[in-house]
Amino acid sequence: MHSLLKLLILVGLAMPAPTGEWTAASPESQGISSAKLALARDFLAQQNTRAALVVRHGKIVAEWYWDGSGPDSEFDTFSTTKSVFGTAIGLLVDDGKLKLEDPAWRWIPEWQQDGRKAITIFHLINMISGLSSRAPADLEKDDNRLTRVLQQPLLYAPGTKYEYNSYAYDCLSTIVRQFSGMEASEFLRRRLFDPIGIKHASFGFFKGRTEPSGYLHLSARDGARFGYLFLQNGRWNGRQIISPSWVQKVSRPSNEVNPHCSYLWWVNSTGYSEEKTLTPHGWKDLPRDTYSTTGRWGNNITMIPSRDLVIVRFVGTGKAELPPNDYCKLILDSLVGP
Repeated sequence: MHSLLKLLILVGLAMPAPTGEWTAASPESQGISSAKLALARDFLAQQNTRAALVVRHGKIVAEWYWDGSGPDSEFDTFSTTKSVFGTAIGLLVDDGKLKLEDPAWRWIPEWQQDGRKAITIFHLINMISGLSSRAPADLEKDDNRLTRVLQQPLLYAPGTKYEYNSYAYDCLSTIVRQFSGMEASEFLRRRLFDPIGIKHASFGFFKGRTEPSGYLHLSARDGARFGYLFLQNGRWNGRQIISPSWVQKVSRPSNEVNPHCSYLWWVNSTGYSEEKTLTPHGWKDLPRDTYSTTGRWGNNITMIPSRDLVIVRFVGTGKAELPPNDYCKLILDSLVGP
């Protein structure tokens, strides 16, 4: 096993998870300068941020709200939804009910008759299915949206080209429902949200089907819970919620087509395997082990395992796009101790 992974697992197992509500601590008690942290707060305020939260060593060391929001406010997280929803696939893989190399046509019969029969679950969750990303003009008016999505033509051989395709990702909702025996949102509530204490969260639906690509509304504190679960290698209060192997998958490159996108998380490297040298990419000022959810307008949950940090920045809707590099660097600059 890679030496860095061993270290991160040991660190993750050593730190306690919050048993109820989060525990707050002074920045200095967790090796952070309050004065320098204030620079990050001021910067975020100038960028139309509505909620920001910093967790270090399992404790909230900074929590800021603007524009009338507060700890219970739920924000539209846009494509951060994809990272959360993808955890349902991880849980099914952990259960042995699903394999990433399984062909999707087994559950989407429409694809069995042409080149789409080569599309696997791995292709869908990594945006390398080869399907067209253009949706029909009347898609939102269609009573059976998923049926129309399944009619997308194949433009490239699966696994050969990356193309951000929310509609192809939507197909995973059907697969989760079939494997879990329940609506995907209910499956995630029982297996993920309830066990780690997420209370302020709600999925979007279209014609009764959970939307996996967007519309998840989430509070900053509960976003931090989700991030901290992954920082702890999938453990929460001694219980393994999601396997360490799934955490490893989403936190490092998964494919050579786009090494920066891994199971709809975003990782800070261009390398592919442990045998190759991983070089920083995307967030030049952040540690190589940084990985993050990424939602439109900068609705992000960012993990930095080597610094034992979870950083949440939510804005909901509005023109406030902000990459993690810009504000996470200021928070890293505030670290003065281990």
